[in-house]
Amino acid sequence: MRPRIRGDRMSLAALALGIALSLSGCAAAASPAASPSGTAVAETADPASDPASDPEVAVVAFGDDCDNVFADPALYLPGAQASPRFPPSGVTTLGGISCGWNDSAGGGHVLSVYAFPEAAVPADLAQAYTDVTCEPSYDTIDCHLAGAAEGTWIIVTTSAIDERSEDPHLAPALAEALGNASSSPVPNAASRSAAWWDVDCAQLGSDADVAGLFDGAEFYEGYPTGFAPHPVSTFLEEEGVVAWCPWYSYERGGIWLNAYPGAGFQWDGVEASAASVAEVDGASAAAYIDQYGTSVLVASDGTNIVTVQEAPVPLEEMAARLLVALR
Repeated sequence: MRPRIRGDRMSLAALALGIALSLSGCAAAASPAASPSGTAVAETADPASDPASDPEVAVVAFGDDCDNVFADPALYLPGAQASPRFPPSGVTTLGGISCGWNDSAGGGHVLSVYAFPEAAVPADLAQAYTDVTCEPSYDTIDCHLAGAAEGTWIIVTTSAIDERSEDPHLAPALAEALGNASSSPVPNAASRSAAWWDVDCAQLGSDADVAGLFDGAEFYEGYPTGFAPHPVSTFLEEEGVVAWCPWYSYERGGIWLNAYPGAGFQWDGVEASAASVAEVDGASAAAYIDQYGTSVLVASDGTNIVTVQEAPVPLEEMAARLLVALR
């Protein structure tokens, strides 16, 4: 079967996944750490702390462990090397997992898997990739194949430079992932509450006085890019679990942030990955995480999380503005 080839898609939304959910591999399990409220996480099992019993905590596909997806990812990508995962993630808030593997030989090939609760996936997305579908994305070709089993929907993607032929590994990779999904609890999204942020980037820009931060310099909302978004990125934004709100000025630089409504339960993972603790006014907790050589500030109000990577003022000041504006 020849894959369907779709035309180029340009998007300023390209990727809230870029920082927080860039195709990611398996992270080490988080050690016991303090929550945003300052309450210690017990080391012993407590039925009341079981995610399945707390509607505000997602039950994550594959037990939130990428090692559970494939017995050997090298069967589908020779020389597969797991990519790091960085919390927080809108994927996790929906009960999903994102896993990625790169070609260790440096050939530009990538294998990625996203898995979500089947009930959380809209019908148009679920039906769009039942056949192999290849789409240009900047200088790569992304080919997708998706399916569902045992309450879990999975999409497998292979990316390669200037290759439009169907990847023969997609179908067997999807088949194994679907077969392995049943070995973990059925995933379930975190329940939305009134405390979740409802993010509108234009309104946020006004409330946080982005114009004032640029000190009268001309600036633009969005960020120019030739990368087409992964099918999951649009889904996450529409579900309201991630918002990417960039602004930039040729004179004053840019503001690069992501908001993660309802992701506060992921703070233990943030803290376990943190390079250093930070102080942000209005935050219940804040820390710096190193992502591919870039220092990213992560701050939580206890229910939601915001990350700031770039701003014309100190990142702590920018995060404090955002926390006030998003209340």
